[in-house]
Amino acid sequence: MPKGILALLVALLAAPALAQNGEALVVSPQGPYSTIEAALADAPDGAVIEVRGGVYPAPLNIEKTVSLVGVDNPVIDGGGSGSLVLINAPDVVFQGFTLRNTGRSLDHEDTAVVVQSPRVTVADNVLEHVLFGIYFANAPQGIARNNTIRGIDDLDFSIRGDGIRVWYSDHVTLDGNEVSGGRDTLIWYANDITIENNHFHADRYGLHFMYSSRALIHNNVVENNTVGTYLMYSQGLTMRHNVIAYSRGPSGYGLALKDMDQVVVEDNLFVGNRIGLYLDNSPSLYEGYNTFSGNVFAYNDLGVTMLPAVERNIFQRNTFLENAQQAAVHGRGTMERNIWQEDGIGNYWSDYAGYDADGDGIGDIPYRSEKLFDSLADTYPALRLFAYSPSTQALDFAAAAFPSLRPESRLVDEAPLMRYTLPEWFVSDNRVSIPLLAVGLALVSGGGVFAALAFGRRSGGKGAAGQVSTPGGDMDSRQVETMIYADNISKRYGGVFALDHVSFSIQPGEAVALWGANGAGKTTALRCLLGVLPFDGQLTVNGVDVRRDGKRARASIGYVPQEAVFYDMTVQETLAFYARLKKTPPARIDGVLEQVQLASHFEKPVRALSGGMKQRLALAVALLSDPPILVLDEPTASLDARARRDFIQMVQALNQSGKTVVFSSHRLEEVAALARRVLVLNTGKLTLECSPAELADRLGLYQWLRIQVPATFREDANQLLQTSGFTFAPNGRAVYVRVNADGKMAPLRTLETAHIPIEDFDLVDADVVPVQEKTK
Repeated sequence: MPKGILALLVALLAAPALAQNGEALVVSPQGPYSTIEAALADAPDGAVIEVRGGVYPAPLNIEKTVSLVGVDNPVIDGGGSGSLVLINAPDVVFQGFTLRNTGRSLDHEDTAVVVQSPRVTVADNVLEHVLFGIYFANAPQGIARNNTIRGIDDLDFSIRGDGIRVWYSDHVTLDGNEVSGGRDTLIWYANDITIENNHFHADRYGLHFMYSSRALIHNNVVENNTVGTYLMYSQGLTMRHNVIAYSRGPSGYGLALKDMDQVVVEDNLFVGNRIGLYLDNSPSLYEGYNTFSGNVFAYNDLGVTMLPAVERNIFQRNTFLENAQQAAVHGRGTMERNIWQEDGIGNYWSDYAGYDADGDGIGDIPYRSEKLFDSLADTYPALRLFAYSPSTQALDFAAAAFPSLRPESRLVDEAPLMRYTLPEWFVSDNRVSIPLLAVGLALVSGGGVFAALAFGRRSGGKGAAGQVSTPGGDMDSRQVETMIYADNISKRYGGVFALDHVSFSIQPGEAVALWGANGAGKTTALRCLLGVLPFDGQLTVNGVDVRRDGKRARASIGYVPQEAVFYDMTVQETLAFYARLKKTPPARIDGVLEQVQLASHFEKPVRALSGGMKQRLALAVALLSDPPILVLDEPTASLDARARRDFIQMVQALNQSGKTVVFSSHRLEEVAALARRVLVLNTGKLTLECSPAELADRLGLYQWLRIQVPATFREDANQLLQTSGFTFAPNGRAVYVRVNADGKMAPLRTLETAHIPIEDFDLVDADVVPVQEKTK
């Protein structure tokens, strides 16, 4: 045999297993390939590379048409530097990996997966602690499916990256992804995009479109973002069967359309947003129409809002249900150049006062949006602060009694519907449960409740905060001795219980947390406590019956919403304004400013404050009348890690000074830091009452303690924690130890006893496992 052929055979036998007869190339820490790059170098086009377990470094460049399939959760870790995976070949499949720790450079757009070729599929991956998630750049016909993308949520929104970005990439499909903690899911200069079955939450904009036509947005849940969906400068978009909920940022649009044409929006649910639908120059083309049909706008601050020149939008079979204001015009003008009924069928309006004599389901007189207070608030938006005060009712009564005071109708619906129905998909689709609707219908905006507490929403007898009285009838002695006493509290929406016979008591000086998933009843319970929501059962606050004298009961409460609404004043002017409403001596303002550490910012405009400072200002407003009770509804949900920590420390100090604290939270570390007791709610029922430590044990919820030790001691620390029975997760730069609420000091003492120096330590959010868990 010639020597050349013999050498070739020897080389082939010694090489790692190549893809022969369609078999996959295998990468694992044990081989045959130990690096993904080595397998890529040997792989022919069309090969399958199976990557098993282990942690692999970034960056990874894929320049061949291959399928990379992760088995047993392989990890690509960027170590906090640069982008992780760059795909520069067509028809690549990248599936089944965990990608984490990109860099933080917006200038370099540090990204977990950058796709720069056509027909690439990115599926079934977990991306965590990444600046940008998946970026299709000049990459048409790509697919991102069933990925979980978590941004770097300790950054301010302005310096976060986009969870998904599609740029100059037509015919891309986003299907079944969960995106949170980033800036936007951004679609720019990309046509014929399909976005369906995704969950966008805790971002700045859930969806943000510009110059992207003929898109389908279908069957998504977009919730708890500052803005739900903002669609701009595009044509031919269809939006169907989506839930857009709880957009509570400064503008708080559920759906905003700017210069959008030939848009079809049908059978969607818009609930709990500041503004359900906002229209700005849409449609923009003279010959075009936009159509809104079968949508539910429920319990938004404003149902639909548009600029005065907006026209040629068709509204039919929509439900406008108990929005604080059904329709508004930004500035002077009406909505009359839009179409509010078609083919003799209009929309349902929950404030319609007409009748249906012939029983055909259509009101016999038109619906007119012409409340005097709403008209004034359109011109002077600051007046909405008084939305629930008796003065608004007096204005509207006067306008009804004296036609000369009646404003021009914003809109006229000639065929209003007498009944509303929910979209069929919403009732039957198991991805959205009826408790979500219960929460939506129970929702009152932070600003609305904030204003109600500032000057009272119901009339009642006189009485100062802190006084105990028994208005009308005997009161159980337990009610007088406790700060809050609830006996069989229930709230029902149709056949659905938002609260189902809940009973509890809270003693003076206690700190009690309400815990539960979205729809569990936490917000409804707090609204009953505040007296701004009717309920069945008995509830007393500081000895005052909430149902009989809600105003006096509220006088004992300082309320901090998830995101308070303030107007364009300075910090000092804002507190002076609320001090007048609360009839609080102005002398208290300086003390309260010191208490919340805003004294050095008293001349600063509120708009210039950070999110954390605005929440401190909300706390300052709550403290003006020195109430014995503080009620906080997810008060740190939109804050970064440092602002959360500072806010929690302030509330801790207030509780230690004697304030009774009741709060809702989904963060275990907040519950552990603040609460002595936890009330666990599930679909409206009180299912458990326990300590924070018991909650962690029962539900398997733990915290991660991140411990920094010198590099030379890191291996010793890992071995010691392993032999000591701790569950830990080393990541090469720090040690993560899983601890319950009462066990945070144990691993620190273990290391200290072994004379292993500790440089720093902190707690990581309970719902974020920082690295692949390794149980020892």
